[in-house]
Amino acid sequence: MSHNDKSDTQNARPPFWGRLFGRSRWLTYASWAISAAALAYVLARLRFGELSKEVAGITWWLVAAAIVVEIIPRVLEALRWGYLLRPLKTGFPALLQAVYVGTLYSGVLPFSGGDVVRGAIIARKHGVSLTRVLSTELIERVADAFAIILVVWITLRGLALPYALRIA
Repeated sequence: MSHNDKSDTQNARPPFWGRLFGRSRWLTYASWAISAAALAYVLARLRFGELSKEVAGITWWLVAAAIVVEIIPRVLEALRWGYLLRPLKTGFPALLQAVYVGTLYSGVLPFSGGDVVRGAIIARKHGVSLTRVLSTELIERVADAFAIILVVWITLRGLALPYALRIA
């Protein structure tokens, strides 16, 4: 068999979108260029004199507390999701990355598709079906709903509500 005797599957070109996004790095380079242009625009319009005055008035311990308050729920979410994904043996950094990507996706685009995005990241990384990973997210959301109902129920039992609201 000579070098030129390749099967049709080896000679087949990938579909257009696969060639466009799969093999070439132009999309990555284009996103870097757009990010660099946006950063240059912001830095060009920045007034450093005013910025130094504003930064001097910041209470830094509150900024640090805000960062911690932002990070802790994501870490707990990644740990909880990792518990559900134990059979896949997914590492904590990958889970945390997927949780943050999903959170950012939900914050930027409408319809809160962040759970699907984070599930797709993990499913693709481990080569498993998306439905297998999304089922763990469904379990997570049901557990969240039960926790919220329990907290509301406990809170309402401790509040002195008017009779009309208690009946409702």
